[in-house]
Amino acid sequence: GGTGGKCYNEAKSISFGQKWGSKVGDVVTCRSSIKTKQIEFFLNGRTQGVAFDNFAPNGRNVFAAVSITATGSRLRLMEKVTPRSKPPMLNNNVQMPNMPMPNIGGMNIIPQPPPPQTVPSQMTNIKYGWDQNLKSPHLAIFPDGVTVTNKGSNDTWQGVVSQMIFSSGRHSFEIHIINDIKTSNQWKYIFGVAPVSFDPKRTAWLGSQNSWGYIGGTGGKCYNEAKSISFGQKWGSKVGDVVTCRSSIKTKQIEFFLNGRTQGVAFDNFAPNGRNVFAAVSITATGSRLRLMEKVTPRSKPPMLNNNVQMPNMPMPNIGGMNIIPQPPPPQTVPSQMTNIKYGWDQNLKSPHLAIFPDGVTVTNKGSNDTWQGVVSQMIFSSGRHSFE
Repeated sequence: GGTGGKCYNEAKSISFGQKWGSKVGDVVTCRSSIKTKQIEFFLNGRTQGVAFDNFAPNGRNVFAAVSITATGSRLRLMEKVTPRSKPPMLNNNVQMPNMPMPNIGGMNIIPQPPPPQTVPSQMTNIKYGWDQNLKSPHLAIFPDGVTVTNKGSNDTWQGVVSQMIFSSGRHSFEIHIINDIKTSNQWKYIFGVAPVSFDPKRTAWLGSQNSWGYIGGTGGKCYNEAKSISFGQKWGSKVGDVVTCRSSIKTKQIEFFLNGRTQGVAFDNFAPNGRNVFAAVSITATGSRLRLMEKVTPRSKPPMLNNNVQMPNMPMPNIGGMNIIPQPPPPQTVPSQMTNIKYGWDQNLKSPHLAIFPDGVTVTNKGSNDTWQGVVSQMIFSSGRHSFE
């Protein structure tokens, strides 16, 4: 990061690409191919070129990894999902009845088949992952548990809610637009909060069934009726748009942010009265996709370290200008908290001063006196092409 260089098997920075990491929001992508033996890096979507052409694990497993020095620094690991990424298979066989689509307030509502038998959610450990059991039939959730796509609904509303539910306190979560497709529905997307009584298999547009939504295509807001009330800026037509929802049951308010800028308080009637609510989104365009994440900021309280590290009283060895922190004997292996996240960080393979957030993909340095701390992903591979960032 700090030099823009590359290194392999020695503590030496070899000239390579641009520096990164000094700007909040930097996205660094690693694309590896065992077939071509190459590793290529991208910074904020722009290739920095092929860094290595000696990537030959020879059948041995490898995984994503990162090293951090600064206390308080934090970053997030995700699988790279692009508009060209192949969507997952739908986990239901939907036979839609041959009947006209009813129109409510200019919005086509797709008739829903009888609810299928409930099956266990695949991603129960992801705090803000999408719920496989509470989604419209034409939505498909990627293996990462947080990315969802519309596989084809003829511009009719499809909805999904989060696994995380809450009934008190303040909560912040956000969606990232990964792919936007044109749609005949002017509202495009709706993002916000829904009560647990909200059933996306029945009426999939957010704003119905006593839910609160911020509309992408109009910039408006809606609550309990199919009407867009003037509110903020439009969103969703640009890949990379980040929409944040901040809710407070104490103040009864829901506030939205677009790319970090507040759009103001949309609702002051957020009073679940002890009932559970969850994050939710509605999508119309076939091929559109987005990602749901818990909002983690520089001010977010880091998680507690899950190990009590007694470091030996000895000088820090210095290699190539880099202090290397002595490691205690490896602790007893315990089950990772986030085994279902494809590219989540591994609780068992990290340096002692790193702490992994409950989302499983965000890591922070809780204090290492500028010495190196490292962590690797749970996902391992020994063949094929892989992209992560």
